[in-house]
Amino acid sequence: MTIHTLFVPSDSIEDALSRAGAVWGIEPEYWDIFGRHHVTPPSVTQAILRSRGVAADTQEQLDAAIEEMLWWQWSRPVGPVIVLGEHDHNIELTLPVQVGGSRLRISIFWESGETASFDVDPDKSPVSRTAELRGARFEARSIPLPTPLPLGYHDLTVEGVAGYSFPPTKCRLIVGPDHAWCPPEYAGNYRRAAGITVSLYGVRSARNWGCGDATDLIPLLDWLASDVQGSFLGLNPLHAIHNRTPYNTSPYLPNCTLYRNFIYIDPEQTEEFAGSMLAQRIHGSEKFQTQLVQLRASEFVEYEKVARLKLRFLKLLFRTFLRHWRNGDADAFRVWAQQEGVALHRYATYCALDETLHKANRDLWLWTDWPEEYRNPESAASEAFEKKHWRLILFYKWLQWLLDRQFAADQQHARDRKLTIGLYHDL
Repeated sequence: MTIHTLFVPSDSIEDALSRAGAVWGIEPEYWDIFGRHHVTPPSVTQAILRSRGVAADTQEQLDAAIEEMLWWQWSRPVGPVIVLGEHDHNIELTLPVQVGGSRLRISIFWESGETASFDVDPDKSPVSRTAELRGARFEARSIPLPTPLPLGYHDLTVEGVAGYSFPPTKCRLIVGPDHAWCPPEYAGNYRRAAGITVSLYGVRSARNWGCGDATDLIPLLDWLASDVQGSFLGLNPLHAIHNRTPYNTSPYLPNCTLYRNFIYIDPEQTEEFAGSMLAQRIHGSEKFQTQLVQLRASEFVEYEKVARLKLRFLKLLFRTFLRHWRNGDADAFRVWAQQEGVALHRYATYCALDETLHKANRDLWLWTDWPEEYRNPESAASEAFEKKHWRLILFYKWLQWLLDRQFAADQQHARDRKLTIGLYHDL
């Protein structure tokens, strides 16, 4: 059955609001988590339409907006974006009705830089929808694409070769996988997996520093494997944050999603701690242990205090690492840092700049507050900063190295305990 669209004026403002809501994708009703049914009031539909720039005060305004939107949808062959699966082979084009003999040219510009172009005869493709607007007739046809679709963000252009008068129309073509990645042991099996999730920062233990860390995951994984027989342990986002108020202590407002928050490092599980008598003596002192007891006893995570204590202690351990690094005994770190490339270097430079500038001026909370010359990582001022503060930049790279190693050890422990997925990180 072919769906036909024909604009006619609304019977009332309520009818106009209902039609406009459907055109702009406003749900007319929903059921909440408790099973209660809710109908969207006209006033709410009207408010949402206004927030989207639609004049919605009168029936006439709504009818005019609906007619204009329908015309915009039908009078161009494609919308702004087309989303396809990797095994989809057709796209829908909305075209003016022609007498026959018309041809189109479709050009695809792949994100790789390659292009594909081909001509099509729309009359050979089936009609799925039709419309009559402003005295013109349109039809939507499903046009086959004669080439495999690589995953990625591409550009697609439609232009008339014969019979069509519309100008070349460009849209974004997004091709995604048909399903999410599946671990090999589940592929073709569809076996259900169960697990639990925890907010790592809120995990309490008799040994951490007032905030859950990588070592706290080991007993959780053991319990999950032996008592629950689960497949995974889900974690909150571990993204890097500033660990300070007011900007910020929320894992959902990161300053970087590629790298992690150093507050999750367990300093006692580093080689540098094992090799530093000074660090062990400070850690075992009554003053230091009193601080740890107070932080563990706090009702809430004292992000700033924990971060300050860990950062100061990790800088002490970094001295030991720096000696190894200078002696050429840090090959694994060098290889890892090289693999991380520019992203790690720029993130570490950002951290060093943030620490240095915020220490000099406590009113500089965000990079947008920094002096202009430091906002561009490729500026002369930024390059001069890198040369002067290379140790501090190296320190922040080393912190990410520690995090990578400690969480990798956790994941290996999970797999050793036969958790088929292991750690699952929230994005």
